Amino acid sequence: MPNSASDVVLAFVGAINAGNANALRALMTEDHTFTDARGNSFSGAEKMLSGWQHFFHVYPDYRINIKHTFADGNQRGALRGRRRRMAG
Repeated sequence: MPNSASDVVLAFVGAINAGNANALRALMTEDHTFTDARGNSFSGAEKMLSGWQHFFHVYPDYRINIKHTFADGNQRGALRGRRRRMAG
C-alpha cells in the first residue's frame, strides 16, 4: 500500500495505465468519490469498480502521461498530466 498521498496518486495512475480495475479498487475507501471533467460526481467504491471495468472495456488503450507532480501543504499528489487521444 502506498505510504504518502503522492504515492497514492501515482498508484492510481499506474493502475489506470495498466487497465487494472481491481488495483484501483484496492486503493479506494468505501466512500470514494470520483469527479469527472464535467463536474459530475460518483460515489462508492463498488460503483466505481464497475465504472472502471466498463471504462477499460470501452477504452482499452487509455493512458495518463504525467508531466509534473507537486506537493504543497494538504494538496499533495495533485498533478498536471496529459492523456493520449482515445479512439471510439
